[in-house]
Amino acid sequence: MLPFAGGWAGGNPLATHRTEPSINPELGNAIGGCHPRSQVRTQQTGLMVGAKQPDIVIDAPGRVRALVENKYDTSAGARALEQQCDGHVGAAWASGTPVEAIIGVLSPLSVSTCPEADVGSLIRSEQFRYAAWLPGHSPTRFPEVGWIEGGLQDLAAFVDRVTADALDSSTIAEDVRRALAAAADHIAEDPLAPIEFPQLLNQEASEQTMRMAAAIMFNAAVFQAHISEHHASIPSPARMLSADDCDQYTVLEVWKDILEFDYWPIFGIGRRLLFAMNHQVAAGKMLRVLFRLAAKVVENPNAQGLVGRLFGELIGDRKFLAAFYTRPASAALVAELAVSRLGVDWGDPEAAASVQVGDLACGTGALLTAVYRRIAERHRTDGGDDALIHRQMLEDSFVGCDILAAAVHLTAARLSGEQPAVDYARTRTWVMPYGDTQEPADGTSTRLGSIDLLDDDTQPALWGDGTIGVTPEGDTATVTADVPEASLDVVIMNPPFTRSVGHEGNRVGVPQPAFAGLGNSSQEQTKMAKLLKKASNKVEHRPTAYSGQVGLGSIFADLAHVKLKPGGVLALILPASAIAGKEWANLRALLATAYEQIQVLSIAETGPGASSGSTTTDAADQALGDSGNRAFSADTGMAEVVLVATKKEPNGDVAVAHQVALAEHVILDKLPGSAAAAVEFARAIKRHGSASTTLAVGSIVFGRAQIQSIGPGVRGHPTGVIGAEVADFAAGIEAGQLRLPRLDAIDVSMAPLSSLANRGAYHMDINGFQADGTHRGPFDIDMLQQRSHHSRAGYPVLWQHDHTKEQSLEVLPDSVGTVRSGMKSKALDRWNGWTAANGAEICGATRLHINRDFRVNSQALGACLTPQPAIGGRAWPSAAPSPALTPNPEDWEKALALWLNTTPGLVARWWVSNRQQKGRANLSITTIGDIPVLDLRVLPSATVTALAAQFDAHKSTKLLPANEAYRDDARKMLDDIVLCQVLGMPGTIHVPLSTIREAWCAEPSVHGGKSTQP
Repeated sequence: MLPFAGGWAGGNPLATHRTEPSINPELGNAIGGCHPRSQVRTQQTGLMVGAKQPDIVIDAPGRVRALVENKYDTSAGARALEQQCDGHVGAAWASGTPVEAIIGVLSPLSVSTCPEADVGSLIRSEQFRYAAWLPGHSPTRFPEVGWIEGGLQDLAAFVDRVTADALDSSTIAEDVRRALAAAADHIAEDPLAPIEFPQLLNQEASEQTMRMAAAIMFNAAVFQAHISEHHASIPSPARMLSADDCDQYTVLEVWKDILEFDYWPIFGIGRRLLFAMNHQVAAGKMLRVLFRLAAKVVENPNAQGLVGRLFGELIGDRKFLAAFYTRPASAALVAELAVSRLGVDWGDPEAAASVQVGDLACGTGALLTAVYRRIAERHRTDGGDDALIHRQMLEDSFVGCDILAAAVHLTAARLSGEQPAVDYARTRTWVMPYGDTQEPADGTSTRLGSIDLLDDDTQPALWGDGTIGVTPEGDTATVTADVPEASLDVVIMNPPFTRSVGHEGNRVGVPQPAFAGLGNSSQEQTKMAKLLKKASNKVEHRPTAYSGQVGLGSIFADLAHVKLKPGGVLALILPASAIAGKEWANLRALLATAYEQIQVLSIAETGPGASSGSTTTDAADQALGDSGNRAFSADTGMAEVVLVATKKEPNGDVAVAHQVALAEHVILDKLPGSAAAAVEFARAIKRHGSASTTLAVGSIVFGRAQIQSIGPGVRGHPTGVIGAEVADFAAGIEAGQLRLPRLDAIDVSMAPLSSLANRGAYHMDINGFQADGTHRGPFDIDMLQQRSHHSRAGYPVLWQHDHTKEQSLEVLPDSVGTVRSGMKSKALDRWNGWTAANGAEICGATRLHINRDFRVNSQALGACLTPQPAIGGRAWPSAAPSPALTPNPEDWEKALALWLNTTPGLVARWWVSNRQQKGRANLSITTIGDIPVLDLRVLPSATVTALAAQFDAHKSTKLLPANEAYRDDARKMLDDIVLCQVLGMPGTIHVPLSTIREAWCAEPSVHGGKSTQP
């Protein structure tokens, strides 16, 4: 701040009180100066309907017009500004178009009294407060309450982002949507299109596929318009319309001519789609619609970049490949967190353009485009012209790979669409061969897509339309994907999640689910699985992230690590189980060993509702749906996390057996509703530092941050947990303390269940089949018509859930096992227990059973006892106290079952679980042993006996579902019995424990959106 910033009161002859209108030109020019092609007007009449005279109006390419109102930052000024901006909602420009973005600015009082010559420099050095109003069907203020604070560059960037977001719901955006729908209808008039187009796009035949095809051809038309400005031989769409030359043959010839200049990623697949149409009349009608739309968009400078943003809405999901696409707001959030770590002089064109960014599973380019925008924005606000660095960024700096030709096309289109008027010769976007691939020379080879880049920095690739390229002279062209080791400054990916194991649902009968996409045969799948194993064995860094249990997501993490420079930034979107699941321990070991400044982002919300911080009026963008509100991707139906970390310099330390690092967990209440909101979220996250705290934009809290260990052996985790005291209570139980609000911590002896008991059989070892159809387990499982008949069964089994019959601590078996022919010996092993190949002791039939897939919002029990020993099945695997540890295993069974149904027992079990699905706390058969329980080894035998006696006294007491513990008198009674009467804790714990009980039941991952929440 300048020395005179506080004002020159007291008679300084250079200082006079300056009104807001007098500083508007300087403020407008300062904001406009952060966008090199903007047009700024201040205090100008005639721009709006009526007599309104806006303070500042800013027009910039690819944005809606911004109306900026300015007041001094006083309480009276804030009230007046709020009223003024509210009054502009529903207003219109002189052209009749609605005002779509209003920004209110509170300028510092210091500007009002500084010398005239210093106004400009002070504006550029002081802090402002600001907010946005987005009119429309559902007028929105962001933030809802309060103001964002930032410097002039922050304010200018905010205006830029808000007006870009608003364009997506503008009238021109609606024109594009309607025209693409009409073009898709014309495509559908061709009887062969529903056959040809799905094959070309690797999509199911649907209206969505036709609209995607229309979008691709429309994008080619837009680029044709811009190319025509650089190449006189190429006619513009407008010229072809006027000459009535929009027939299929003529357009195919023009696009062929364009391919002589290159532009394969844009025109290759577009031309193939147009060529595939067999109905010339339908093709002509479709082309006229698209060419009229292209001419209109090109004439509107504010529409720049719009097409790329709309593409994300037009992509069908390919769930078998788990190719889920990143929500735009998620992409902006992750990109800002990643780019903000780079130590780059953003005002230096060469430095900004040289940042190497890669997405090796790029999909439709949402993440790459988001990083592009974050870099371009920084260059603009530092005084640069991002159009001048666009070509270098596309040709040299941005790497995108995918196995789907349409996806790579859209990635290239979105990146190049950021500056469609700027010419370029090539991109580093490649279609990676996948499955059995015909080589340019004779013969075929089997490929794994981008994973092949683990083996060699250079790999043969395909053109951006999925074909082997052919030069104008007819020669076969060689295309090579080149991604050198340790070459990228940022690797940002939402890699495919599909596992290479597991045969459930629509994957039954599929040999290798991870490779079943794109029509790969069973033979191809088998070959690809073998190649994947070889690729994983060739990874040289230790530890490796790969695990066959979690599939392709982990091998992509290894690929990212290999290609990332030391000091570079890793940013991945992964299933929430990556933070807790034992199967993901390899990835956490790699993070803890080779990375620093680790951040883990998760989302708490599970119920339906609008996103937080929405700056768009499109209801489709706001209503995320019940299944996806904990996901950063679209259509996954599961909780996800974002991992952001900085790669350390290599130090040769590969000792990782007990490696643990600290990570900053950021738990968002909701997904941000727009790119502008997402960037403000990211700025707030970065601003708060490393302390555990709540996070806010303006006066609205959007989440909290908590420091927590991460590593291969760390189990408990705060992902998706909104309550800081709930997280502290849960972490305390795991650590051996009862941490209650308003009380000192009380020590409690705790241990993982695996240290006290042996686990039971995996359900496939009980009744499963091998991949070839032969028996793996010795039993067929049949349900009992009446559970009371379990005493008649030779092999009673507790197999599955029925919550109506599982409300008390003692539960009757529900099934009977029938020994399969020739498998009596193995059946006896399953009943008596056996030693596994790895030396682990697996228990047989037992009374104690653990709820493996705990639906906490409908099921009451974390564990139960059967009256007599029974085999534990899929839902209720067995656990048996180790005979070497106790002479009274029956008392231990009862004590453990009782503890696991108290509030601390439920919370501790939930804390170490995979909370990937709403209202569920799932564990694998191996992670059941991670549940923290009372350490019965150190308790006096009289205490264990007392716990067992209390189990007997209350084994028939009915309990409400776990998420209703806050109002369950029976659960409260168990808490009092265990904690106070048996363990001897003071009665003062009751009230604070009640607080924790209710707060836990209010957690979205506990109630899952059910009406029974507090």
